[in-house]
Order: sequence, then C-alpha cells, then structure tokens
Amino acid sequence: MINKYPFEKHFDQNVGKIITIPSKDISRITTWVNEIVKVKSFERGYKKDGNSMGKRYTTGMLGEIALEYLLDTKFIDWDMSDNI
Repeated sequence: MINKYPFEKHFDQNVGKIITIPSKDISRITTWVNEIVKVKSFERGYKKDGNSMGKRYTTGMLGEIALEYLLDTKFIDWDMSDNI
C-alpha cells in the first residue's frame, strides 16, 4: 500500500505558495525551446503543428522549473541530445 500522507503533508505546506521564475531561467527555457523546435519541426508528426509545438514545450518547461523551485530539487536535463 502506498503511504500518501507524506505527500499530503508536503502539499498542505505549499498550498497558495507563489513561485516566481527568474528571467534568467525564462531566457534559458526560451533558448532551449527554440533549439528543440528547430530540430523537431522537420519530424513528420510536427510538420503541421505550426507554432503550437513551441508553446507546448515552453509551458511544460515552465511547469517543470516551477516544480524544481517548489521542491528545491533539480531534475531537468538540459542536455539537448537526450531530449531529441
């Protein structure tokens, strides 16, 4: 059985907490997204995607970096080769 109480305790401590993402991180995300979109835009599944792919990657990365700040844990792999 999974013990859900540690998660609930941690969650309760962070309810309503606002995470501000520094501009250096936003810039890093923007650069990362632009680079990955250049590569992915040639893949068959993304050719008809237009601008949506960049928006999805940006939203996802902003969420991940916000979690890093909230949990005080680094888990994003910024290495482009592992993400392509």
